[in-house]
Amino acid sequence: MNAPPRSRVARNIAANLGGQLAILLLGLLAARLIFSGLGQEVLGIVLFVQTFNLALAGILDFGVSSVTVREVAAHVDDDPGYVRDLVRTASSLYWATFAVASGALVLAAPWIATHWIHLQTMSAKEATDVMRVLGVAALTALPRALYVSLFRGLQRMGFNNGIDAATGVLQQLGTVLIVMFGGGLFSIVLWLAATYGLQLATYWFVLSRVMSTWALVPGWSGPVIRHNARFSAHMMSISWLAAVHTYVDKLVVSKLLSVATFGWYTFATSMVARGALVPQAIGDAAYPSFSKLFQENNRPAMLAQYRALQDLVCVTTLPLYVGIIFLTVPLLTAVFDRQVAAAVLFPVAVLCLGYFMNGMLVLPYMYSLAVGKPQITSSLSLAAVFIVVPVTVAGVARFGVAGASLGYLCYHLFFYAVAIPKYCRECLQMPASSWYRQVGRMAAAGAATYGLGWLVAWFTAGSATFALSIAFVIATLLFSVIAIRLVDPSLRHAAFAFIRPGASRLAPREAA
Repeated sequence: MNAPPRSRVARNIAANLGGQLAILLLGLLAARLIFSGLGQEVLGIVLFVQTFNLALAGILDFGVSSVTVREVAAHVDDDPGYVRDLVRTASSLYWATFAVASGALVLAAPWIATHWIHLQTMSAKEATDVMRVLGVAALTALPRALYVSLFRGLQRMGFNNGIDAATGVLQQLGTVLIVMFGGGLFSIVLWLAATYGLQLATYWFVLSRVMSTWALVPGWSGPVIRHNARFSAHMMSISWLAAVHTYVDKLVVSKLLSVATFGWYTFATSMVARGALVPQAIGDAAYPSFSKLFQENNRPAMLAQYRALQDLVCVTTLPLYVGIIFLTVPLLTAVFDRQVAAAVLFPVAVLCLGYFMNGMLVLPYMYSLAVGKPQITSSLSLAAVFIVVPVTVAGVARFGVAGASLGYLCYHLFFYAVAIPKYCRECLQMPASSWYRQVGRMAAAGAATYGLGWLVAWFTAGSATFALSIAFVIATLLFSVIAIRLVDPSLRHAAFAFIRPGASRLAPREAA
């Protein structure tokens, strides 16, 4: 028997969140050991290759993964033949793109090592070899994105998050052991490459048991291409532009500053980006549910689910990013040193604000995709490029690493001013003032409680870790008391249901 839709949403949110926590903790330990044992330039080159390939995978996604989530969620029950043809066609696109991109990377690696990044102790040949081996392995993110989208469309996200958690823990644990036992750079590179391959093979094996093996064999269907061409074109644009907005700061830092500086800046930003797993987990779980409800023409249930989940994103995301700001200096001092921690405090704080604002956009964006209006995001993302890129380049050139995150903040200020009215008018069918009020009151409560906590801790004990931690905990309790009174009633009911036995177990009640 299939689980009720609301139970699936809650289960998938929990799976998406739980799948990343162990990876984050071991990632901190691995970064510390590489930094202290092999040097900051080794850490920098490893992170450069991984970041470069993530950006490349985002650009080469072509929007197909979003199409597969939407179409699989909507049609897996009523048209399995169409879903099979869709998956086979997508497999052909992804694997062909992987092959072409891998070949191009192998050829381009010497030029990148010589003319783009700024090496100090590592030779260009060594950097080239790292990029070729680790780069090709990391590009398996392309077919992996397809397989993840299938789990999302089937609303079986426990599988892909379980695989991610297991391989992520294995990857980081192996890295820690290699460094502890005196292994060098290429031992780490080969180990990382092996775990990427293992992760992909495990995805394929599990999917072959959930779906038919034949559905995963590359093929081609003209009707599938024609049916999804318009939606895919907009999603391809969004994918490309999202890669620009997300990675332009790292690209500029890698060109204008040293690879060592790039390493610790990228690590700090990846720490902030991990916070996005909360709104993204909720959005990933909501998207197939929204798509299915839209296919069933159940708009009242979609909107009810949206309102409750939007409050859930705000309540869970705001304390997370504030906590990162509170603990950046002690945490990065432990991983690197005090000088590095102080250098990245300002860009981390700006990024936290930007990522929080981004989290508030996740559900409106997913809602717009479910109702078939990706053109809102694609057109405005293109316009935002002409703001983000100049601001980022000017910020790094003028202020160094401190100015790297200014473009990302400007991107979200632009979207709040221009995109939100469009989402509300054309998709959510609600006044924009209602959206600003829903998000604004939570943000105001957070600013008041955490702002006061920061000021009290700073004036009484400076940047002492214990004082900041106590202030954060007290402020979080105060914020929680206020937030529980502000959230959507159905979300409050669901929250109490986890405490009170016998209550209904999930959030928004579906409208009749």
